[in-house]
Amino acid sequence: MKSYIFTFCSIVLFLLPSTLLAAELKVRAREHFDTVQLEFGEESIEVETSGIGPTINIWWEEPYRYAFGFAVGMMFIHNDAIPEVAAVDEKMELWKTGIEWKYWFSQDQGGLFSRLGVSENRLKTKGDYGELKSTGTYWGLGWEFKFSKIGLAIEAAQRQIKFDHEISVTTFSPSIGVHFYGYL
Repeated sequence: MKSYIFTFCSIVLFLLPSTLLAAELKVRAREHFDTVQLEFGEESIEVETSGIGPTINIWWEEPYRYAFGFAVGMMFIHNDAIPEVAAVDEKMELWKTGIEWKYWFSQDQGGLFSRLGVSENRLKTKGDYGELKSTGTYWGLGWEFKFSKIGLAIEAAQRQIKFDHEISVTTFSPSIGVHFYGYL
């Protein structure tokens, strides 16, 4: 997995200087309403639960064309449905730090966009497993509505993370972001 991250980052760094000339540094936020699938391979248990959490982007952006930069987010995972897994607590936390790239297919018009990301993740189990760390991927597809200098972005995405102890986390996320272009 680390070789994929290196390759992705190398390509982006190669293309970055020419694309950043037209972009500006921006801060954006979106709220995720996650459905979380937890798999505990050692006990062969699969659980579906839900969580909510924000993601903050600090990135270079040319509105309605592309954006690239850092992403930080967290999510509370309420897993009271799995008391048989003693190594995790009822209220885990998933912290995500990485890079994301967003691209609009209809340049300058809003509309359809895609988002790809790679992140380092920390799962705070608050149980016997303690804090687990791993790399994960993010891919999403959405639509941004353009209202003068305001954009309303609705997105559906999936995040995939595999931790030690045969624990995997898959999130399915509808999210919403309100972007104030020209105001901030």
